[in-house]
Amino acid sequence: SVQRGYDVTEYLLNCFGGAGGQHACLVADALGMEAVLIHPFSGLLSAYGIGLSSIFSSRQQALLKPLAEVSRPAIDELIATLRKAVIDELAAQGIAEDAVASKPVLQIRYDGTDTALPVNFERGSIARAKADFEAAHKAQFGFVYDGKPMIVESVGVEG
Repeated sequence: SVQRGYDVTEYLLNCFGGAGGQHACLVADALGMEAVLIHPFSGLLSAYGIGLSSIFSSRQQALLKPLAEVSRPAIDELIATLRKAVIDELAAQGIAEDAVASKPVLQIRYDGTDTALPVNFERGSIARAKADFEAAHKAQFGFVYDGKPMIVESVGVEG
């Protein structure tokens, strides 16, 4: 808020969570705020929220291969390994395998750069992954490199 130009001293600090009430006054004092709102059920609401959340597991592993058909066997093998780890973890929590929807995600970057962007790989198409990466790169940075190789930095599976 301060970085966006808001004067937080004119606002009320709303705290939440099990330990919110323990820290709210110190945070408000550090920010120069004069009032704090501590909801009587703030800790309970956090517990309630986590109780409503979905069970989720994810695994990710480095790969460092070109985004090309020649890398397809390594990508597919790693996706299968990570998917099994996700399904095993969820099975240990009582979730049946047929109830698990998994999604493979590739972290892709241009060769020689250090910023990887996540690309959904559910369709399993290298050409589609390239197009999706270029669209994401253009949206974030405003340009794409013509002819620059793309690297799969890591592979992840969410389930």
